Amino acid sequence: KSTGFVTTTRVTHATPAAFYAHAANRYWESDDKVPKEARSLCKDIARQLIEDEPGRNLNVIMGGGSRHFEPRSADNPAGKRSDGRNLTAAWLEDKRRRGLHGSVVANRRQLMQLNSSKVDYLLGLFSSNHLAHEADRDKSDYGEPSLAEMTLAAVQVLKHNPNGFLLVVESGRIDHAHHQNNAYRALTDTLALEAAVEQVLAAVNRSTPLLLVTADHSHVLTLGGSFPGRGNPILGLDASLSDVDGLPYTTLLYANGPGYVTPANRSATNYSGT
Repeated sequence: KSTGFVTTTRVTHATPAAFYAHAANRYWESDDKVPKEARSLCKDIARQLIEDEPGRNLNVIMGGGSRHFEPRSADNPAGKRSDGRNLTAAWLEDKRRRGLHGSVVANRRQLMQLNSSKVDYLLGLFSSNHLAHEADRDKSDYGEPSLAEMTLAAVQVLKHNPNGFLLVVESGRIDHAHHQNNAYRALTDTLALEAAVEQVLAAVNRSTPLLLVTADHSHVLTLGGSFPGRGNPILGLDASLSDVDGLPYTTLLYANGPGYVTPANRSATNYSGT
């Protein structure tokens, strides 16, 4: 079977990395983070993706994190690698040497113009760090593709194999938005995942695939029970104040995180929803 993954995080981030790498520390994404005494024994995660099994044989790799594949230099201060290697070029050379048809894309236009019928291996790195939240994404030709656009392109490449394929799709920035108590961006990124699922269902024979949609862990996002009235804005404040502390509260609540209120920071609390 053909295999691949699509993510809105760095392709070397926790969930995608578990697909192909082993590391003593999840932050060893490029060699600059690996302790010098461990470098002779432990490859960084980006190198494992490019050089080792099963990473080098993944047919589709798309997401962010190009900085972990590029050497740091005066011309490229965003690069993280201290070994001077360009792993994107190494990926292309590996495919050429093995007589495989590989293609690298770096923006939405390049992805949308890709002739998938001539590509068996696809590497898409669309941002130095994580991709933007869907609410903030640059939708221009030279910006970032949506999760749905990446997913559809992945399916079109993977469908070449008559034996089928396995595709892992992660809307990883839902988690990041929740860490910031930002329900708007979390919900918007969830809708982006729904659009990606719809693209898959439209692109494959629905009688044959097994499609699983799940979460890797929960978050402390809660709905305020029956207190906000029916029709209250999902991202808004209840019409009444809390009967516990007399403060306003939102329909959606976080049990911890940056919005946590203490006597010391109560006066600085932002109730604007931004």
